[in-house]
Amino acid sequence: MLKDIYLDLIKDDNKSLLYKTVHRYAKKVRHITEFGTGKGLVTSAILWGQGKYTKLISYDLVGTKEVKELKDVAKTERKYFSYLWWDTTQLIIDKTDILVIDTKHNANHLWAELYDNAPMVDKYIIICGTEEFGEFGEDEWHLWLGASIKKFVDESGKCRVKIKDSNWYWFTILERKWIIEKTCQ
Repeated sequence: MLKDIYLDLIKDDNKSLLYKTVHRYAKKVRHITEFGTGKGLVTSAILWGQGKYTKLISYDLVGTKEVKELKDVAKTERKYFSYLWWDTTQLIIDKTDILVIDTKHNANHLWAELYDNAPMVDKYIIICGTEEFGEFGEDEWHLWLGASIKKFVDESGKCRVKIKDSNWYWFTILERKWIIEKTCQ
């Protein structure tokens, strides 16, 4: 059933690249943390990609009917999926391989999530909707996500922008520098 959900997702030309990318990255790791589930679309791509021993921990402020149903499907298909109601700006996560962020699309919110949680991410941070609202954030009085990403990359010195997709759903993938150094040796 997760396979069918995923195959339906990738029919959406506007977001198929995001879903395929998240799915591909989920196959590579053992622990994924997700901020923001919405209707569970990105979550579905993660679940279908996750391996037998991979954990998915998702956080959101609001529970939806779709995510509850997805949790039941994941349980039936023996996928590890934990869903918690929590404000992601007030949270410090456990160590994880990948952090997927698709919450409130404004610079201040993203900065709070990155500042506290990026040190706990071993490999990749996938940020969804990075240019969806143009130069402003989801709320017109905030800056767009790109402002926080640039500031974080410049100030932390521990990540680089690996992929920045501006053609489809505008997502950005940050990669930890130790991965770069390891592959260059």
